[in-house]
Amino acid sequence: MIGWQFWAGPISSSVFLLAFALYAAHEGDAVGILLLLGILGILPVAFWLIRVRQYKRFTADIEARIVNIVQGVPEHVRLTRGGRCYLSVEGRDICVPNEYYKKLQEANAAKIEFLPMSRLATKVTVIRGIGIGV
Repeated sequence: MIGWQFWAGPISSSVFLLAFALYAAHEGDAVGILLLLGILGILPVAFWLIRVRQYKRFTADIEARIVNIVQGVPEHVRLTRGGRCYLSVEGRDICVPNEYYKKLQEANAAKIEFLPMSRLATKVTVIRGIGIGV
């Protein structure tokens, strides 16, 4: 999860803001430029705060070396606009890899091993049929 794609949003929005600030520095209206930079600055700050919070949760899970296991009927499987797949099992929303989306929609049950604070699946087992012998 923590690769270059994880940090791409905050970095690209910060680069855009800096490029706009450099362009705006060559223009004349200082009050309008500061107001616009303040409004545009909200997005990179929000991206950075969200990503740092997610990173802290993930590293805390890794350091704690604890994995929760839940098994049950998938209540709801959904894809977000951002491209993430979430599974609801026993009232918990867990982020699972996207390749399990169709399989989990058709599954009778699922066994998910996930990190407790960040709610990221580490192992997904899809159970079809009546689930005997699992």
